[in-house]
Amino acid sequence: MKKLWSYETKKDGSLVILKYKGDDTVVTIPEMIGKTAVTAIGNAAFSGCDSLRSVMIPKGIASIGKRVFYQCPNLQIVEFPEGIVDIGSFVFGNCQSLRSVILPESITAIDASAFFRCDKLTITAPEGSYAETFAKEKGIPFLCRKDQKVQGEAVADQIAEDNTLCFEENHPIEAFCDASFDKKTIESVIKKAILDPKVLHDVKYADRDEYAPDYVVKCAIGPYIEQMVTRPKRIGEYRTDYLSLTFRESADKVAAALEPDSFREVLRKIAEAGDCRSPQCFIPLCRFGGIDEVNFAISRMNEWKKWNVYSSSGRSSIIVVRGAVLLNETREAMLYAEKCKILGAYAKMRDMDEDFLRDTKLSEFGLDENGIKCFDLGSTVVEASVGQDLSIVLYDTKSQKIVKSLPKRNADPDRYEAAKAELTDLKKNLKKVVKIRNEILFDSFLSGKTQKPSVWFDSYTQNPVLRKVAELIVWQQAKNTFILTAEGLVDHTGAPYTLLVNKKIGVAHPMEMTEDEIVSWQNYFVSNGLKQPFEQIWEPVADLNTVASDRYKDCLIPFYRFKGQEKHGITVTDRNFHNEIYIRFNHCSAEVNRIDWGMHEIDMNHRFEITEFKIDYICRASNHIVAYLDRCTMIGRILKDDISIVQFLPQVTLAQITEFIRMANENNCVNVTAVLLDYQQKNFSDVDPFAEFTLE
Repeated sequence: MKKLWSYETKKDGSLVILKYKGDDTVVTIPEMIGKTAVTAIGNAAFSGCDSLRSVMIPKGIASIGKRVFYQCPNLQIVEFPEGIVDIGSFVFGNCQSLRSVILPESITAIDASAFFRCDKLTITAPEGSYAETFAKEKGIPFLCRKDQKVQGEAVADQIAEDNTLCFEENHPIEAFCDASFDKKTIESVIKKAILDPKVLHDVKYADRDEYAPDYVVKCAIGPYIEQMVTRPKRIGEYRTDYLSLTFRESADKVAAALEPDSFREVLRKIAEAGDCRSPQCFIPLCRFGGIDEVNFAISRMNEWKKWNVYSSSGRSSIIVVRGAVLLNETREAMLYAEKCKILGAYAKMRDMDEDFLRDTKLSEFGLDENGIKCFDLGSTVVEASVGQDLSIVLYDTKSQKIVKSLPKRNADPDRYEAAKAELTDLKKNLKKVVKIRNEILFDSFLSGKTQKPSVWFDSYTQNPVLRKVAELIVWQQAKNTFILTAEGLVDHTGAPYTLLVNKKIGVAHPMEMTEDEIVSWQNYFVSNGLKQPFEQIWEPVADLNTVASDRYKDCLIPFYRFKGQEKHGITVTDRNFHNEIYIRFNHCSAEVNRIDWGMHEIDMNHRFEITEFKIDYICRASNHIVAYLDRCTMIGRILKDDISIVQFLPQVTLAQITEFIRMANENNCVNVTAVLLDYQQKNFSDVDPFAEFTLE
């Protein structure tokens, strides 16, 4: 008996029960412990007893404390004896399964909070008693008993007469938890990580209007939390590093039995409470959360970057949570993995190929084979498709015209709101996916990376989103160039093109085209009003064999033209607290001198001069470096209204001339504007001088 109860002795020699330590479902409180009478129950004696379902209190009990049965999620029936006069604060608080409380006529006071969140409760008491008055005032269902039964008989009658008070069978997942997990280990993990385990009581079952025992919830989250044995100690690579985590099938099975909304709400509370102190609490949040939970985790990682606030703890937490995001199945998680360049790890965890994942699950938006997604608003059907500028175009089938937004007038309110939310998500994620795809294509443009014809065909002709992107790119197979149109593949002459089955396909580059091909493709895009994702056919081609070492001498280039330009092949190394700035270019050698200088500071407008420059390896990437630096120095001359720019114009394309005209005009560079317009008129007279050629 002493193992089940802890107690203390009152001044009169009787006992007060302080805590029940058992795990029985049905409990009868003893009248005697040894030879001593039990006369009172102390505060919170049964609080948090998950297994408890019914309690009978003997006649000898004269008083009970506060919160005696607080947060007993499965408690259903309690009977009080004659002699107890009051029910204190939160005695049954958060007992959400409580169905019946049997009260005696002696009750004269019940605290307003006694039955807090007991939504299923029925009070049983004698007619005309205080308990009846209380129940009616609070709107609690009341069952009148004219004759008080012998102690305990009332409980039996309740169960026999009212099926709603019969105990439901334990949920099957509870037996699974008992068989599959070590309770001691799970409890230890939870105790170390979760600051407020009481929130675990608020998770419902998915298939029952019943709250799951907190141990079941612990079995869903504990196996994920315990994977962080210690905090990551090597934080130098916190921008890219991640904690390696694995899926736990047993925990996933338990989580599947829980109602998602209440489960995610609890996971959010746990993560918010733990924050940077307990980043392992984010692991189950990311595993079982949705879009909102992933975005919350990402926002916290962005906050933890602040060294002056979170120090090394913040950066080690980032490594943990980044690994946790890889467990999530949403598109947001995949996009984040792609952004961090760890989509390969995301795919590997699921036994998938990275490119296949990128071309399928990441790029699928529910568009049909014609590239259309329909929104039925009740009043009309709106078709969403991907336009030539790779944004969403809306077509109202009733008015038969393009619209800027979903028409709200006469629309069914629920359908409209659902469609609006889905369209917002579609636009946001489409923009992200297109951006990622364009970055991949730009990298292939510089590197010359190729892929098998079958892979290319499946990626760019079967997916309606990627097809739209592919239609804005000139492709290369062997020495042939072609483009994808709505009618099929065509070459630069407009003739149909047939894929070669044994030759790989890549993004074409003007360096490897004939002059006729370049002109033909430029005319194709101009005449069709198409803009490329980046300057592909508009990339200037330099004679790399004749690039002089002093090509950029006396040209001052601001720091922002180098910083953050890794995709262009430029690397900036900042050392000794900004006192040493090193700038390097892919496949090129250069002496770069800093002109503006301040002790331990670097401004984005500080100027640098490339005093010596050399091509180390002739390739697409080195040509791009020259084109990029040429553009930077040309812009410098334009902003100075320096008409000596005319000597460099023959080496640039129509796209650059147009860009320079716009820039000169906006900055009121009158002399240069005149020179540029004259050159444009003589060489590209049939083109709008303010046309745009790329989507950038």
